[in-house]
Amino acid sequence: MIRSALRPLVFVLPLAALMSACGSPTTPTPTTSTTTTTTTTTTSTTVSATETFNGSLVSGDTKVHTFHTMPGVVTLTLVSLDPSTLYPPLGLGLGMWDGITCTLVLASTTAAPATVMTGTASVETDLCVKVWDPGPFATDFTLGYQVTVTHLAKSSS
Repeated sequence: MIRSALRPLVFVLPLAALMSACGSPTTPTPTTSTTTTTTTTTTSTTVSATETFNGSLVSGDTKVHTFHTMPGVVTLTLVSLDPSTLYPPLGLGLGMWDGITCTLVLASTTAAPATVMTGTASVETDLCVKVWDPGPFATDFTLGYQVTVTHLAKSSS
């Protein structure tokens, strides 16, 4: 369990995760597909939402995707990579978004499809998913990815 007086977000990871320092501030990357799907009403004010972020990386690249969550469990899953065979390891992390920088709380530099990270948001907040080339990849290599984040969101009703 990681606690900070300045960051009221608590993440719990059942498996050991590598911690990664963020480099220079990054601008959030627009997604090619973001969907929020109401799957289960958990209270009268929140619903379970799944957001899908797609992107691609080249050598030395980093992408950041942001989302807003209510207190509760947050699950990040690396769904797929393209090409789906002979891909290099991928950097994947879940962290706090301050409007400029994604400060990672959970991270791995060896993510592969089906990698799952689970944490708990203790307050309503903005979070981020960071995807990066931990390599570097070969200079002419492009790796497509899809990640999903399941979390609690405000109900629209």
